[in-house]
Amino acid sequence: MMLCKLNPNYIDAVMHLFCTSFMDDPYYIKMFPNRETRFEDMDKTLRGLIAYCINRDKSFCIIDGDKLIGFILCIDYNEIRKNDRKYFNLIYTCKEEVDILPYQETLHNPICQLDGEVIACVAVVVDEEYRRKGIASSLWDTVMESFPDAHFVVDVSNESSLEIYKRRGFTITKLDDDYFFACK
Repeated sequence: MMLCKLNPNYIDAVMHLFCTSFMDDPYYIKMFPNRETRFEDMDKTLRGLIAYCINRDKSFCIIDGDKLIGFILCIDYNEIRKNDRKYFNLIYTCKEEVDILPYQETLHNPICQLDGEVIACVAVVVDEEYRRKGIASSLWDTVMESFPDAHFVVDVSNESSLEIYKRRGFTITKLDDDYFFACK
């Protein structure tokens, strides 16, 4: 297995793994309710956003032979919030334009109060066959080592994945029944 920077050549593999992994996630079910077209709807709506994230040079992947088995998509929260509102909105709402961001008080306001660089994780995805083998941990450790002076934030809709953040000293805040904010 090889850990490396995620690059645009992997976009098709990233999209396949992303859509496959999040097909049954409550957030994406709400955003894309038609099960029969969800994969295609997610790909069509989010491909540009994911390509954007890959091109920001803060994302990493793990390859096994020629197979993408996991990746972490990260962006500079302050940069994208200030300079690329369309993509910022897509990350947090799956819509290009919004009047009011959900969780403004409990998620975005606390992030905006952090001093310095803020690395926001858009997604951590590991192929089902490779889960529970430390791959997501390796990806997170690589991001944290690559940006040692940054703050790290992630919104989490999978409660079972919170342990990875607890082990790294993140503060966890419950935002909703199945929605959490982790910050370090």
